[in-house]
Amino acid sequence: MWGSRRTDRTMTRYAACPRFETLAAEWPKFTAPLLLVPGLWCRPAAWRRCMGYFAHRGWTCHALDPGGATRPASVAEWQDAVRDAVRACDAPPVLVGHDLGGWLVLHDTMTEVRAVVALAPLVPRVLAQRGHLAMTRWAVWWALRRGMTVPAPKAARKGRAR
Repeated sequence: MWGSRRTDRTMTRYAACPRFETLAAEWPKFTAPLLLVPGLWCRPAAWRRCMGYFAHRGWTCHALDPGGATRPASVAEWQDAVRDAVRACDAPPVLVGHDLGGWLVLHDTMTEVRAVVALAPLVPRVLAQRGHLAMTRWAVWWALRRGMTVPAPKAARKGRAR
């Protein structure tokens, strides 16, 4: 089922759908692996320095390469690639995403993951409006703490029929 090709300390693993580079922990300290999801214009090579850092500290790291040579054409294909990679991990992983990967790991609520980390997630244009409640951390924290819902942006409310 798995094929592999070893290059230096990094191993590229191939499965039916997900393809990712794996760097094993120098000494296994944590049971959950890190699944690193790149952004729109990145490849797994962008994660290699981070992988070395975390592998030295006991994490097994997997950097996702959705689609290999051909990038996914839609967000749904990216989501499918992330879900397949999560299922391919030996244990429930900690998802770390950057750019579109950050938006995907926040958007997809999967029960098979231990934690989610978003680094500079891609923000849809509707939420990026100046002064929207979702773009101010304290306002969102306060609203969630009080059990309130965060309202939709004005542009999204205009399209609703009343």
